[in-house]
Amino acid sequence: MCEKLGLSRPLQTRAEFYVLLRLAAAEPVSERLGAFLAEASERGWVTDAAVAVTEEHTERLWTIRDELSPMFLWAQHEHGLKFDNAVPIDRLGPYHDEVRRIAAELAPGALTYGFGHVGDGNIHLYVLPTRDEQVQPFLAVRDQLQERIDEVTFRFGGTLSAEHGIGQLLQGRIRPQKPPVEWELMRAVKDALDPQGIMNPHKTLPAGP
Repeated sequence: MCEKLGLSRPLQTRAEFYVLLRLAAAEPVSERLGAFLAEASERGWVTDAAVAVTEEHTERLWTIRDELSPMFLWAQHEHGLKFDNAVPIDRLGPYHDEVRRIAAELAPGALTYGFGHVGDGNIHLYVLPTRDEQVQPFLAVRDQLQERIDEVTFRFGGTLSAEHGIGQLLQGRIRPQKPPVEWELMRAVKDALDPQGIMNPHKTLPAGP
């Protein structure tokens, strides 16, 4: 990613996951941060770290995070899949591994990566072709790939809409996320408050019985 963005790598160590952490406090936190990183390293939680000491360094780190969307990196991004999923925090690692396994099975060569907000389990997942010759094979399995990733999201106790809403796009996909009785209850509340169906119609609730 850094190479494509024309930025130097903040860490030379390569890892499966990277955490960007911003701290704010009434008093300097450098000593406490140093102690935390030392303990985390001893426990094997952290293999490498970089601490921004200038505003310029801080901006470079956040540029990497802000430019991770594939639209800035690959022309083929429009053919890919984008997810706004969330799963319980302690299941993020295994969940991401399972998504990558499914993608490798159905779309060999496709790029799978995610970024998001680890504090609430929200991960923006992308699966996409990165070369022109990958586009047609990817499109042939795109719907199946989306369905399989939705299934594993539900299996991990997750949601398909962490922060971007359901609207109309997800209506046909979210039904397995809740038991029928919950959808019936939501529909009953909606009908009681909006019997004419004029308040933001055709949104959120799945159509049909």
